[in-house]
Amino acid sequence: MEKKSRVVIIAATIIVAFAVAAAIILPPYFEEEVIEPMPMPIPYVTLDELQANIDILEAIRAENKDEFSWRDNYRLGIAYLHSNKPKEAIAVLKEARDGYPSFYKTDEAIGMAHYRLDELKEAIESWERALLLNPQAEHLESMVERTKRKRGMSRRIETLESELERTDIIDKNNPPWLKRLELASLYLVDKRVEDIVTVLNEALKEKDDSSEIYDMLARAYAMSGDFDSAVRAEESAIKYYKANDTVEGDRAEANEDELEGMKQRLSEMKRIAKAESGGGFHSAPLK
Repeated sequence: MEKKSRVVIIAATIIVAFAVAAAIILPPYFEEEVIEPMPMPIPYVTLDELQANIDILEAIRAENKDEFSWRDNYRLGIAYLHSNKPKEAIAVLKEARDGYPSFYKTDEAIGMAHYRLDELKEAIESWERALLLNPQAEHLESMVERTKRKRGMSRRIETLESELERTDIIDKNNPPWLKRLELASLYLVDKRVEDIVTVLNEALKEKDDSSEIYDMLARAYAMSGDFDSAVRAEESAIKYYKANDTVEGDRAEANEDELEGMKQRLSEMKRIAKAESGGGFHSAPLK
């Protein structure tokens, strides 16, 4: 019995020795990586709650900025975004990123703030940084691509606006009315209805028989809710489309489809104009 007890004691001693050795040797290889807990989003129900949270966070930050963690900066930045304060959001979100650079959501939020300021280049750069941190964030890839297209359109708008301000250079292959039509189509993407109406009416002074101008003008009026003017513009589009349609063959079939589309839009515009006026639309001249 005594011999058996000594065996048990020796075995236990060996196990403890192995455990101690493992504790000394193995931690560098088996230690879990320390991961910062991510800041939880704050559920805002009302604007008053949102502003109350901003006031609390700002007060804490003002009292002791050194103790204000990167998570606190992130929460404050998101609150600023929700309250439509993108400049303030960018400032504190950058501090959050400095405190913990590997949290991709911070760069995503910075990008959104730049986007709201129409700083598209900076928005793209922020989202691309976020993608490097999290390549699985497919929604960011889509946002980057859409913003790149929008940035290209913005540059084209600037070019066209600049060219139209100049009267000393006239390109016969791309006259001012055609540039205004292209400019209106770019404005249409951002639903800049007033700008579309203005630039197309200027185009009509130079080219008053263009079905394309009248068709786009009709859409702009419809977007603004002025269906009386939309109807008259679409009627003019159809009139000049028929007058200028002299093509034959396959293109003629395509033209018939395009004309049918105009007729369908006109029918829908008339229906809405009639419903809004209680029986019929007004016959005032086009603006």
